[in-house]
Amino acid sequence: MLGTKLRDRYREIVGDDGPAEDEVRDAFTTIGTAAQSLVDSIGESMRDPEIREQVKEATSTFFSAIGKTLSQLGDELRSTRVDDEDQ
Repeated sequence: MLGTKLRDRYREIVGDDGPAEDEVRDAFTTIGTAAQSLVDSIGESMRDPEIREQVKEATSTFFSAIGKTLSQLGDELRSTRVDDEDQ
């Protein structure tokens, strides 16, 4: 079982110096609760048309920047390839 293997590996690495299992379990519970709260907050926020539009604009800008960067990278690679062939 994966959980048992992970627990055993954790014990091998940390030994008696690390936090107790209940502390680790509590930490994971806290992380899980925080993640769920974040997802719930995003879901609720996406119901707002203004926020939805802002997310749409931000996403468009982000992917436009990625596209421009990849285009420039392609130009650089083609330029380097042509330079290498000329030598």
